[in-house]
Amino acid sequence: MKNLICVLLAWLGLWAHGHGQDIEQLKEADPFQLTGSIRLGAQYYQVDGIPPRANPFMWNASGRAEIRLYEEFRLPFSFTVGRHRPELRYPVFNQFGVSPSYKWLTVHAGHRNMQFSRYTLNNHTFLGAGLELTPGKFRFAAMAGQLQRGIREYDEAVDLFFGAPVYNRLGYGFKLGLGSAKSYVDLIYFHARDGELGLDNPPVDSLLPRRAENTVLGINWRQQIADPLSFELEAALSGYNRD
Repeated sequence: MKNLICVLLAWLGLWAHGHGQDIEQLKEADPFQLTGSIRLGAQYYQVDGIPPRANPFMWNASGRAEIRLYEEFRLPFSFTVGRHRPELRYPVFNQFGVSPSYKWLTVHAGHRNMQFSRYTLNNHTFLGAGLELTPGKFRFAAMAGQLQRGIREYDEAVDLFFGAPVYNRLGYGFKLGLGSAKSYVDLIYFHARDGELGLDNPPVDSLLPRRAENTVLGINWRQQIADPLSFELEAALSGYNRD
């Protein structure tokens, strides 16, 4: 089967905690900050009556540093140098995502999570792109991307302990509505589907997990009656299919 959607954006080997950040605030933020500390140490060793088990004089140095970009992205580093094996630690990135916003527009890219409702798309991390628009009383949000990274390797002996391969899962959806933050009506559509494994030597069908496909329709309704009294309705209808 062909994949229904394409992943709009992919980052390899990156990670950062990227919050939604208003561009107006970024203009006022400090673009670069460097903070850290360093520690120097020395030891003197001497024994009597037994052979020495270490050098009489030893030293070491260690330090930590953190680079902060626009007060939002943080990159920590640390190092240790001395008689023993030197060590350098730095960020090992495997996910990266940003969500810049300007007035009523927010754009999501990379590893992000969005919420349409509790019963449709509910803050599930995906690798892709998304968009949120709230001009006036118009409410719109959309996303498309990879919901689950597939594991293609298969070994019968290994899988007895670690389970069968995992399908690559892609999804897309949108939310369309009218209203304000206190009173609104949103209609939701979301679709997700497992792709092919692409194994050179696939196991027998009985050992493979079944591919799944799900289409969800939802509605969110909130009506502010009188502060702090409000009425809320949230419902969803799911059409789930195995293979």
